[in-house]
Amino acid sequence: MSIISLRKDLARKLLKAPEILCLYDIEHCGPTVRFLESIYDSVAKESRLLELDLTGTTRITGAASVVLFANVTAVQLLCEYPPVVHVMSPTDRTMRQHLSHSGLHTAISPGGAAKLERLWNGSNRYQSGVDAPTDSQRTIDYLETIVPAPLPGSVSRAISEAILNVSHHAYDLFPANDLSQALGNRWWQHYNVSGRGISFLIYDRGMGIPRTMALNNPSWKSELLAIEEAMRKGGTRYGSKSGRGNGSEDIKSPVKHGIASLFLMSGGGRFELRDVTVPPVTRLVGSQLSGTLVEWHQKLPMPSDFNQGQS
Repeated sequence: MSIISLRKDLARKLLKAPEILCLYDIEHCGPTVRFLESIYDSVAKESRLLELDLTGTTRITGAASVVLFANVTAVQLLCEYPPVVHVMSPTDRTMRQHLSHSGLHTAISPGGAAKLERLWNGSNRYQSGVDAPTDSQRTIDYLETIVPAPLPGSVSRAISEAILNVSHHAYDLFPANDLSQALGNRWWQHYNVSGRGISFLIYDRGMGIPRTMALNNPSWKSELLAIEEAMRKGGTRYGSKSGRGNGSEDIKSPVKHGIASLFLMSGGGRFELRDVTVPPVTRLVGSQLSGTLVEWHQKLPMPSDFNQGQS
């Protein structure tokens, strides 16, 4: 049953993408977030059919691509109308080839839950899940087939913990009648392997770290401080004495072992950790990203003394 009743009597709303969709470079981050959020809001809040104009886009980086995938497929699921978003392909030939080869073109094509399930069955670099135990295991199993050495235990635990966090915490504080509850603890993920390493990204459209922390700790008025507290050992929305919060240690573990860097965005803040011997880099981005995005970039080739059993 459709959650959103679309205004099919109106012409499609045109959303023109920036030339560069990127969440890493601070100059592109704000425009990218605003464009990506407008996809979801135009359908969920305005009930509009969309014309997504990527004709002038020449670059889409990993973090932006997984949020694009999430927002397009989220509205496809919520309105149960596969062609709700029509995508105008980039005119740049290299960009068109990238969309095709990466699997993003297929991932954002018309479809619903069945399409998302099919993404797991092939070699598509974009997937979405709702069953944390099953999907986290098949994620790890698949990643171990594409990296040139056994996946370090710290990396597999970090990925599993991030997926479990979505299942246990991302959506649970939304009111029962909130549209986001209809997504059913869903997350979206993407991986990319290159000569420089492997990147794994996971994104959810949950409440996000700053809003979640503020609900139980009203003193957290700074989004950056809320994110820093959440990523601190023992940090949690329940307070430091709750006995919870060790998940952030698992998420940071690959950095502690010197085999990966960490990038996180939630709400209006971002958190980057490249080396545990120096403080993380945090900053406001000027726009609000719904939910939470986490990315690990693991260097390749991996150190030979790491194996699956190590912590």
